[in-house]
Amino acid sequence: MCFVQRQRKGGKQMNNTNSISQQEREAMIQENIAEIGMMIGFLIATDALPKTDLDLSSTDISQKVISWAKEFEDKYEGSDYVFYHAITELGKPDGYLDAIDNFTDLKLREAGWLTKEYISDSGRFWNSAHD
Repeated sequence: MCFVQRQRKGGKQMNNTNSISQQEREAMIQENIAEIGMMIGFLIATDALPKTDLDLSSTDISQKVISWAKEFEDKYEGSDYVFYHAITELGKPDGYLDAIDNFTDLKLREAGWLTKEYISDSGRFWNSAHD
């Protein structure tokens, strides 16, 4: 597996995921939480995630977001993972932002929180043909 560096806050580059501190890992998870939260907010604002259909408390949603952020960090090996066309289950993303957005889309689809129109849109990575 080939690795590339991913810049994190403060411009620090980490070259080995096994050498990151607990504090650095928690910072990465916090970044994932922020990205997932922004994606969910955008989807709610555009009615792709209908507010009226959500029979969940904000606590339930928050717990899912935290769980997904940790899962993303665990599964995709922290700061050094290659996002460039390496993750076929995420539509071969072009970088971290594409990867976290596609991961969020998948988790929301699995949870049944997206509209049928959003899911069936030909622009969704799961509906697009990839080389």
